[in-house]
Amino acid sequence: MLDIINLIEEVVEGKIIIYCATPDSCEGIYDELTKKLKSISISMYHGNIGGSDKNQLIQEWKEGKYKIMISTNAFGLGINTSDIRTIIHVTFPLNLGKYH
Repeated sequence: MLDIINLIEEVVEGKIIIYCATPDSCEGIYDELTKKLKSISISMYHGNIGGSDKNQLIQEWKEGKYKIMISTNAFGLGINTSDIRTIIHVTFPLNLGKYH
């Protein structure tokens, strides 16, 4: 957690996405970071969040309401913003696949 906080504190401008493997791990990271980084706007996005709430979160993210989004890999599809500066993977991606 200390390494994640140090990385976050290095990002002066732009947004951060923190990817987790499961909704439970998103919630755990969210709880820890909101306790330790009270002055930074943080939200969470995963499969257990309802459809209308997801749409609202995406809109608020695009509008700049949140600096950090903690998410499963469900977030990122269709997110096309130029101000993402850092992506942190808390665990290895579930599918490493081939990237060219």
